[in-house]
Amino acid sequence: QFGEIDYTDPVFRASAMNLFMKHMRYGGKRQRRTLELMASQVLQTATVTLKDEEGEDAYTIDFKGKPTHFPTFATAWTDHANATPIANVKSLCDVINTDGQSKPTQLWLGDGAYDNMLQCAEFIKYTDTQHVKIINIEPRDVPSGATYMGTLTATGYRLDIYTYRGEYKDVGASANERFLKDSSVLI
Repeated sequence: QFGEIDYTDPVFRASAMNLFMKHMRYGGKRQRRTLELMASQVLQTATVTLKDEEGEDAYTIDFKGKPTHFPTFATAWTDHANATPIANVKSLCDVINTDGQSKPTQLWLGDGAYDNMLQCAEFIKYTDTQHVKIINIEPRDVPSGATYMGTLTATGYRLDIYTYRGEYKDVGASANERFLKDSSVLI
């Protein structure tokens, strides 16, 4: 009607506010997932790749990570009889402790790396089977997608072990992808 505008209707204002907040929540989640993706790229490859609307690589930032900080031994853990996951983790902790002057406290594994580590003879030798607990209440504040798997102390370091199953949908991809690759080992 003459002299009235849509914004004077309280129902319209409420609907507009709901629509605005819906888009803001979606945008906030999208920004958080983008930051998680960039963090996972940096921690696994020391590079960040930004994509355009079609999903093509638009820009790559290389942080010049040291090759010694990006282990490739997880694939060697498939030889369960001869693999040395404890020694590998200890040597990576030593490198990080020397280069970064800080003691590592967390070990993040992809599902494949975790499964292979559990089956290695060296890992089984160090596993404490005398104190098996049916229920262990030990609350942890872990991010969404992460699972606390236990503690590794046989390395001279006390490492909390986590697996991470967080996923994202890449631009132009038909299926979700995991932030942490199946064979990834991060300390």
